[in-house]
Amino acid sequence: AAVVLAGLVYFRGRDRVAWLRFTVVVGLAAGLTLTPWAIRNAIVMGSPVLTRSNLGLELYVSFNDGVTVRQQDIGPAQDVWKQYHPMFGPEEMAEAQQYGEIEYNRRKLATATAWMASHPEKTAELIAGRFLDYWFPRTRSVARSVFWALLTLLGYGAAPLVWRASKAGAIVLATITAG
Repeated sequence: AAVVLAGLVYFRGRDRVAWLRFTVVVGLAAGLTLTPWAIRNAIVMGSPVLTRSNLGLELYVSFNDGVTVRQQDIGPAQDVWKQYHPMFGPEEMAEAQQYGEIEYNRRKLATATAWMASHPEKTAELIAGRFLDYWFPRTRSVARSVFWALLTLLGYGAAPLVWRASKAGAIVLATITAG
């Protein structure tokens, strides 16, 4: 997507046929790259997964009754996270083996979205807290935490400069940053 968006900006006001050709070539390259994997997944897993199938699992371990903003901290928060993941929780592992990867992830997606719908305030709190923790990470060192916060703010502050220098570059960087 970032490459197509960058191409759109680059070719804007120029030859639309060249942009269309560029987009078709990028699309074909992506399709040719992903098709063998999708065929393999359809045969092995029963579904033509193009990239990843674990959205349900990721939401399930991230939105549940015992979860905290910082799940990877050592201590009780990590123990809760582990009980919801089939790599660590024996019950989850048994369920994943019983249903297979695709159906297991569908079930976990349904469970997670139901939890999120029934806990809208907690869901918003977790999302906001994780956003802040990602962009302004707390470390053991106050100086290091301040450094990362300043680096983040400087990066966002420089975004207009990047936009002025290269709109295509800015779109690519924004897409990478958001993704």
